[in-house]
Amino acid sequence: MREIAGGVRRSELIPATFWTTWPPLACDADELRALARSRLRGRSVRDEVDAYYGTGMRWTDDDPYVQLRILHRQGREQRWHSTAQHAMLVPWVAGDYAPMEAPDRQNWSLSVSRTLRALVPVDAHLHARLDGLPSMRARLQDYTQYAAARECERLRPR
Repeated sequence: MREIAGGVRRSELIPATFWTTWPPLACDADELRALARSRLRGRSVRDEVDAYYGTGMRWTDDDPYVQLRILHRQGREQRWHSTAQHAMLVPWVAGDYAPMEAPDRQNWSLSVSRTLRALVPVDAHLHARLDGLPSMRARLQDYTQYAAARECERLRPR
């Protein structure tokens, strides 16, 4: 998580604009921004990224499946696959797809994603999926915005 979190600045977690809600919240944008900052105080970017991966929340509405097959010169074969909908398609899982993946087969190293991304054509959908950081940043902003709105409602019930 530390490596993925390194690609996100704390300032990127606070949205530039806030959702319009109906009925309107009792807090204005500046107050929501202050509540968002307050929520993030004491939490690291890594905490936020860890929560993002830990929630099981999906960053897309599709069902990706990527299988990587590596044939080494010595004849040895390696297989990796991912059905992850999070940034960089991590975790990767060793071996062929199975409905219930064993945690000990998971690989959270970003080297698989980065290496594969370097091989995939830039205009391919998979190339963007193997990055996924812009989508993750947007999702993290959504989490922050939602938490600020809930805190506003708690402080000033409608």
